[in-house]
Amino acid sequence: MTGADGGNPRPRQVSAGYWMFVLSGVALVLLGLYALLLPHDTVRQALRDRGVAEDVISSALQLLVVQGATSVLGGLVVGFLAAGVRRGDPRFRRAEVAVSALLVILQLGSFVLGLGGTPLVAIALIAACVLVFLPSTAAWFTPAEPAAT
Repeated sequence: MTGADGGNPRPRQVSAGYWMFVLSGVALVLLGLYALLLPHDTVRQALRDRGVAEDVISSALQLLVVQGATSVLGGLVVGFLAAGVRRGDPRFRRAEVAVSALLVILQLGSFVLGLGGTPLVAIALIAACVLVFLPSTAAWFTPAEPAAT
């Protein structure tokens, strides 16, 4: 329950950020699996019925697969890095925020293009990043000075 500084208990903001990272990771994995397992024939037929050109349909389905695979992989990475953030490792915190920023862009871009991204996951990731970088949590992520001998 101590962070990198070795003595202080974990701030509640870090615990809240940790759980938001974990839930966002789970949501990304589930949404990615949904995108990957969606029957492409059904999507193709629905787009044909709307009058979409065949080459656009093929491109959209390829983007859907890429978005799904990236979401699954990104969700697993977010979940893995969250454990390091909870331990108080500042390197994991920086990596988690960098990966989360990329996934926020991916989710919002996918949402705008209609490929299944959701702004809710993006908002949760942004909130978690803010929570772990609040000034009140900065001291907890600072490594302890070694004892003078």
